[in-house]
Amino acid sequence: MTVRAGPAAAGLVGRSHELGALRSVWRETSTGQARVGLVRGAPGVEKTRLVTELAELAGRSGAVVATAQCFDTSGRLSLAPVADWLRDPNIRSATEHLATVWRDEVDRLVPAQDRTTLPGSTPHRTMVDAWQRHRFFEGLAKSLLAVSRPTLLVLDNLQ
Repeated sequence: MTVRAGPAAAGLVGRSHELGALRSVWRETSTGQARVGLVRGAPGVEKTRLVTELAELAGRSGAVVATAQCFDTSGRLSLAPVADWLRDPNIRSATEHLATVWRDEVDRLVPAQDRTTLPGSTPHRTMVDAWQRHRFFEGLAKSLLAVSRPTLLVLDNLQ
């Protein structure tokens, strides 16, 4: 259980309807139905706090919770949040059980430290054709879907 300090220690006030809606979406997801929940609003209305409550609920129920933040900075890769999700130990572990072709695609974005010594692994090639990009994205999707438990992917600060 997470122990909160400061303002975060106070209970969530005035958000029971919104939290209930997110919990409903999560219940549907926990039964194997893929869902997307979007929390939007003006700055400072505690969107992150609301999503944190859901993430803690999901984590307590045994789900994998992978979080990522979007930052509007130059030099940050557009797929950096996906890379952050793929670095989650539970997702990384599930990725290791995929076929080599899919692990190689994931390694384009998040290279495995020990993959260079594994047999069957291929060096990264430049993606010039549409089919190569399609295979790359399919590998990322397979990795995120390989986790054998309900999974909550949180993307915060998407402006």
